[in-house]
Parts: sequence; structure tokens; C-alpha cells
Amino acid sequence: MINRREFLFSSMAIAMHSGAERFLGEAFQPMPDRTKTPVSIYYLEYVTADVDNTCKLLSALHGVTFSPKSDPNLGGARTTMLKGGGLVGVRAPLRESEKPIVRAYNQLTSNILTSIKAAEKLGATVALPPTNIEQHGACAIIIYGGLEIGLWQPANLSS
Repeated sequence: MINRREFLFSSMAIAMHSGAERFLGEAFQPMPDRTKTPVSIYYLEYVTADVDNTCKLLSALHGVTFSPKSDPNLGGARTTMLKGGGLVGVRAPLRESEKPIVRAYNQLTSNILTSIKAAEKLGATVALPPTNIEQHGACAIIIYGGLEIGLWQPANLSS
């Protein structure tokens, strides 16, 4: 007997081979091969009350070494570089209401002020207004539907 997951995947495969994309148009997009084009993250931020032990855990899991000193420009985060050029930071909460979270700043924007204004018009709350971070660019955090979303404008795009 075929299970539900196998049925869905086999149905998708049949649809792909039978030309379903002609009927579904732009809505039908096969999954890209992420092994050939890896997903890039500009900044991956861990917020935790236990910075030192989180750095030790991530070091053991990924074979990286975190900076022994914190970066005041990144909220006091201890940082390490990813193989693809992204940056990982582990820091303590900066505001009383900030809960432990892993936040990926891979939503890059060329104009962070315009992005924030658009998000506010849609009902988002600004948790961290656009903030210039020396040598890194500008970041902001919005909250929408309970999600904390990090936006980043790299320094090379700063106006």
C-alpha cells in the first residue's frame, strides 16, 4: 500500500513529466538543485542567554572557531565566518522582550528604509529600526505575524 507522502511525490513527478507546467504557468516551479547553487546567508544571528556554551556547541557541530572577543558593532556578538562568506554571530538578548531565536539576515535589500516603510504599511512592527553597523552595512528587525524578520543592507549597497 502506498503512503500519503509517496503518493504526493509520485503525483508531482507524473505532473512534471506530463507537461503540467503548461497549465500551471508561473505558479509551477520545480525545486532548484541547491547542491549546485548553495543558499547564501549574509548574517546568521543566534540570540541566547548562554553565549559561551552556544559558541562551544556550534564550534563542535560545524568545526568553526568563534572570536574570543565580542563585536560591539553586532550587539556584542562573538562571530565566525562561514565557508560561503557569510557571518555567524552569537549574542545575548539586547532588549527585555527579546526571546532566544536564530535569525537569518538573508533578506537582503538595496534600500532598507523603503523596505521598512513598506512592511509598516502592511502592519509589521519595527523591533529594531534601520541601524547602521560600522563596516557591515545596516540592519533592521520587523515583527509580523509573530515572526521576527531580519533585513540587511550590505555596506556596499549603503547610500
